[in-house]
Amino acid sequence: MHVIELNEEDEEIVCVNVYPHSNAVTCIAASPADESLLLTSYLVVAGATATNKTTLLRLSGDEVNSSLSVVSGVPAAAAPLLWAGPARAH
Repeated sequence: MHVIELNEEDEEIVCVNVYPHSNAVTCIAASPADESLLLTSYLVVAGATATNKTTLLRLSGDEVNSSLSVVSGVPAAAAPLLWAGPARAH
C-alpha cells in the first residue's frame, strides 16, 4: 500500500510511504472515529478458489516514520467495509 500526496502547485504526485501487504488490496477504509485504524479487503487465490478477506490494521508513528500492524482478521460476514458509529454533527 502506498501513501501518496498531491502537490497541487507543481501538479506532482509524491510517494510519502510504502507499507507491505501480503495481497493486492482491493478496497481500503479508514475509521471515522480513529484515524489510525484501517480496514483492508483483498482477494486470496488458492488453486481454483478465490476468497475475499478483510483485515483490521493499525497505523502507528508519524507520516514518514510509521508502521502498519495487523490487529485482527474480520469475519467473512462483516466483509463489506462499513464503519458503524454515532452520527457526527457538521
